[in-house]
Amino acid sequence: MLSFHPLTSTASKLVDHHLDGLGYGWRRRSDRFDHPDFDVADLVAYDDRMLASQEALGALHQAGTDVTDHAHRLLKHPLRLAELFALTVHAVASNETWLLNTCHDLSVGLPEHAEAFDAALAWVPASDALAHAIKALPLQRRLALEARRRLDMPALVDATLLELATAPWDDQRLPAAIAFSCDIGRRDLSGRLAPLLEHPDPEVRGETARYLVMLAPRDNQTLAAQVSTTLQALLAASSPTEHEASSRAAQALVLHQPEAAREVLPDLFTRAPRLAVQLLGWLGDPAGVPTLIHAMRHQELARVAGASVSLITGSHPGRDGWAGQRPDRRPRDAAPDAIPAIEADAGLPWPDADAFAAWWQAHGDAIGTHQRFAGLSALPPGWREVLRRGPLRWRPMAADRLQHHHQGPAFPTDAPAFRQLTWMAGLPA
Repeated sequence: MLSFHPLTSTASKLVDHHLDGLGYGWRRRSDRFDHPDFDVADLVAYDDRMLASQEALGALHQAGTDVTDHAHRLLKHPLRLAELFALTVHAVASNETWLLNTCHDLSVGLPEHAEAFDAALAWVPASDALAHAIKALPLQRRLALEARRRLDMPALVDATLLELATAPWDDQRLPAAIAFSCDIGRRDLSGRLAPLLEHPDPEVRGETARYLVMLAPRDNQTLAAQVSTTLQALLAASSPTEHEASSRAAQALVLHQPEAAREVLPDLFTRAPRLAVQLLGWLGDPAGVPTLIHAMRHQELARVAGASVSLITGSHPGRDGWAGQRPDRRPRDAAPDAIPAIEADAGLPWPDADAFAAWWQAHGDAIGTHQRFAGLSALPPGWREVLRRGPLRWRPMAADRLQHHHQGPAFPTDAPAFRQLTWMAGLPA
């Protein structure tokens, strides 16, 4: 077995290298989920590199290199989020209790560090040390983590369900508790949650509507009408800057009542045109493609319109010859040294409307008139195909459609890819 003196420069550089590979790998990982060109195979390769760094740290630790001493040196200075993620992963994987406790305390004392600590607990393999670390967290953070680990750590979910059954759901915990119940596929709460469609907090109303869309009995027409009314009201009340909340409400309405979603389009095109363009893509109706071609001719909508036609048709601008040129990003009246504003669609490619119109003229008949998702029929086999092999941007929508269809638990599309591969093998037919 290899052994390293703890003070050798080679060993220290190796520890540094693999801590960076793990920590900064995590920091850059989220960018891949929004990139239009990355698919499941890319995520597998990326996550395998992160896993290799994690395993290398464990091997160095076992071989006599004191990774913990290196952690002591890092902890003498303010930790970056990437460093906290890497140290937490190593602490759990190597059962370094003091280091894990220190990272936990940092995540509680400095709330901005909670993201990195919780992401590390979502990453590492299931173990008693991990279960202990999750149980030590405040309930709201536990709920999100346990939902993400429900497939390989079901005992944690069972214990929390007992806790929720005996404790009141105060308003502060309500959104997290409802989201947890939806993610794990608990179907017996419709009666308890339905009154919350009238709750004063829009976040509670939104999470309640989403739960009922996914898991409520389909034969309750009165409840279905209430859910539709709630989602439409949430969309009407949202501002153009509330991207995430508006997007969640719109996607839930598409799943629940596509016709109602079509009815809100005229208002959205007036009030929130970007969301309206997205909604056309989520609906998957080829009849909306001409409207999207028109939107491509407007600079502020061009990229999201291109993403929507890709979602309907499965066509990719680079592969199929309708990629456009990036326009001048600085407005003409801006100062020469002005810093450009961050754009919501910055990661999307620019389309060429005329080139796509030509592509559509040649291929539109093959797409047909029925609802499509990523160019496939909007049915479970197509959704499963996207989940197993498709672009990362579209996989959460495919998972939502499968959950809605099966009325079961959600599939965690942001989990480590090597873990997802195992779970996907057990998806219902």
